Amino acid sequence: NQTIVLDGTGLATLTTPVLTVSSTYSLVSVTSAGTPVCSQAQTGSAIVSVIALPFATISGTTTICSGSTAVISFNGTLNA
Repeated sequence: NQTIVLDGTGLATLTTPVLTVSSTYSLVSVTSAGTPVCSQAQTGSAIVSVIALPFATISGTTTICSGSTAVISFNGTLNA
């Protein structure tokens, strides 16, 4: 578990470590900072979905005359 402190507007952020698989972060409780210290169980979650990085390769070797065109092929992740 990790303690997250809310700011004066009631907001906080958490930066995840480097992720290679999808992860779920869950809220389990909230505790006041004042006196007396009060605590209450909470529920909620955020899912961080990790998608594969796009990739591409390039290929083609040809000789052309000046003023002509050539075809270069790219292959890789669909719709990238």
